[in-house]
Amino acid sequence: MGKFLSGLASAAGTLFGGGSPLIYLAIAAAIFAAGAGAGWTLNGWRLGAEVAKLEGQRDALVAENALVRNANQRCAVDVAAVQTAVTGIVEASKGLTKAANDAMSKAGAAAARLTASADEILARPPPAPGKECETIAAEQADYVRKRRAK
Repeated sequence: MGKFLSGLASAAGTLFGGGSPLIYLAIAAAIFAAGAGAGWTLNGWRLGAEVAKLEGQRDALVAENALVRNANQRCAVDVAAVQTAVTGIVEASKGLTKAANDAMSKAGAAAARLTASADEILARPPPAPGKECETIAAEQADYVRKRRAK
C-alpha cells in the first residue's frame, strides 16, 4: 500500500509540476470526499422524492379505502333491505298460492256440480210433440227451486 501511495504522489507531483506529495494527496482526498458527499446528497434527494411519492400513493390508497368501505357499508344495508323485501314477497306468495289452491278447489267442486246438472239435462228424453212449452216451464221451475235451495 505504501508503494501505491508513493506512486500516486509522484504521479500527482509530475502532473501538477512538483510540490509536496501530501498536499496532492490531501487535494485528491478532498475531491473524492466532495464527490462522495455530492453523490450521498443526490442519493438522499432521490430517496426523499421517492418517499414523498410513496406517501402520496399511500394517502390516495387510504382515501380510496375509506370510499370503498363506505360503499360496502351502504351495499350491506341495501342487501339487508332486499333480503327483507324478498322474504316478504315469498310470504305473500305463499298466501296467494294457498288462496289460489282454495279457489281452484271450490271452482272444481262447482264445475263438477254444473257438469252433473248439464249431463242430467242432456240425458233427458226429448219432450213429446206438442208438450215442449210445458216441459221447458217445468225445467225452469225445477231450476229456480234448486237455486233457492242453495
